[in-house]
Amino acid sequence: MPLLAKGHPVDWWFVFKLNSGKFPDCGGGTRACPFGGAVQTYTDGQQYVFASNESPSLKQGAGCAGDTVTDPVGATFDEVYNGSFHYLVWNDQFYQDPKITGCSGNSCSALWGHSKGMLVWDDAGNGFVMQVTTPSWPAAGSKSRPRASDGNTLGCVKDDNVMVSQHFFALKLNKNDLANISKALENASVVTDPTNPQIVSNGGPADIQQLVKALGSKSSSKTFATFNLSSGVEVISKPSNLNVPPW
Repeated sequence: MPLLAKGHPVDWWFVFKLNSGKFPDCGGGTRACPFGGAVQTYTDGQQYVFASNESPSLKQGAGCAGDTVTDPVGATFDEVYNGSFHYLVWNDQFYQDPKITGCSGNSCSALWGHSKGMLVWDDAGNGFVMQVTTPSWPAAGSKSRPRASDGNTLGCVKDDNVMVSQHFFALKLNKNDLANISKALENASVVTDPTNPQIVSNGGPADIQQLVKALGSKSSSKTFATFNLSSGVEVISKPSNLNVPPW
């Protein structure tokens, strides 16, 4: 489940990481690299505000977003990175770690989907989705399969992916939700590789495994998909062949 802090599960949370120009550093916290990498010399901004189903109004967070087990991003990622769940990571800006077939340079251009995030589930197919906007994070789903040439912690990645504002959203899922989001990701041509254990650990129900195996290729779809999850949250999946603004 999404975690507000270690041992504190919620149905959903939203984090808005503020920009380094107006909100530098961590608001009193000290940057660390619990998921790999080294503290970088660039001017970072890891102050954040957050909300959840427990308290839906935004409020100031403490410490460095993504660097602790007491902030929502870090606690939720720690649950996966140091756990034993199944996971799927997608990101169109992996910066060559891992390398993706059909992509060149630091990012994967159209017709790949400009999207980033992580799906996590247990053997029964229950879990959560975490949608993010940060380049080069996340880029590994387990401490047993770390990145080869870079870190996997916010503020500890060679690319300055904490300079500008970023957002993070995590939502609890049941098995049917997980299947529907997998289909939405395929429709949107998200960048991943089901054969690479650094970013995909497939397992659980057989039908979920088949949906995950189908990911990592460019879709020919020209039809957007929209549906409601069990939580009431609406999902919209826009294929890159549909040449309209995503909004």
